Amino acid sequence: MTINVLCKACGFKLEIPGEFAGKRAKCGNCGELFRVPAASTGGAVAAMKPLGHATAEEMFLELRRRGGAGILAMIDLSQYGLRSLADLLDAGEHASLGLTVLATERLTAEQQERLLAVLADGVHRAANPKEAAEHDAYYEPFDFKGDPLGMTLAEFKQKHAREVPGHPHPAPFCSDQTGAFRVAELMTEPWYKSAGIVHARLEYPSENRPPSIAGVETEILIYQFLDGRLYQISAWFPAGGFPQVSGALRRKYGPPSEQSQDSSRLVWTRMASTLELCNGRISPAEPASMRICYDDLLREATARKPDVGGDI
Repeated sequence: MTINVLCKACGFKLEIPGEFAGKRAKCGNCGELFRVPAASTGGAVAAMKPLGHATAEEMFLELRRRGGAGILAMIDLSQYGLRSLADLLDAGEHASLGLTVLATERLTAEQQERLLAVLADGVHRAANPKEAAEHDAYYEPFDFKGDPLGMTLAEFKQKHAREVPGHPHPAPFCSDQTGAFRVAELMTEPWYKSAGIVHARLEYPSENRPPSIAGVETEILIYQFLDGRLYQISAWFPAGGFPQVSGALRRKYGPPSEQSQDSSRLVWTRMASTLELCNGRISPAEPASMRICYDDLLREATARKPDVGGDI
């Protein structure tokens, strides 16, 4: 006959020969010393019980033995003189008074409090998924076609790398490459390099399929990096495409946080970034523009620009 025991320290299931009942033994999994219970009592922690007869501690020991992790929060309603959780919620009471926590591992009081805060946030997010998504988006910087502000120059080059027939360098075309290709919009003046600023274009001048915004082809699309991190994306496109682009941005980000009286300038803001859309003119022709910037990095980049008449 064997005695089945769960180690109280690690939850490991032990099968011990009956002749060792009442003697001291050591867990083969964690080394914890314990006394083998008498076979007749089944031990302080019985091996196998129907779920309905197992205590919370026994269930947690079994969960831990299986490699799982969990937490059980219990509220003593008698502490509040109430009879149901619904009454407790309606009363607006702070639940910490009658709250006890059982976890699959030992936690300090501070760790228990932090874990409960995580659980409370998870419950709130599950009950309000739209609000949770808006909250998350507010703290994440804007992105353009999956390229988030803050991405590194190396990541950008790797993501968009491709060979371009007739050119010695692969796309994207960046101002930190050779100066043999002169593209005015890349602004390759020497001070940009000394300031840690790199400009990049996804397309080469010889290519005739520029990137688009909401189906509207851009005339120029420039990515700007400061010390190897994307801090600004600037795009220019025909003024006639403004309604299509602004409509797409409204559907994606909701109403703008700021707009001019004639709605020719729309601004969306988040915690660390800004998206600005400005209309142009059809006659005389002036392109519309979209600018997405990482606010802190933009301020740093602006501070590094030279004075007029300086080194340009």
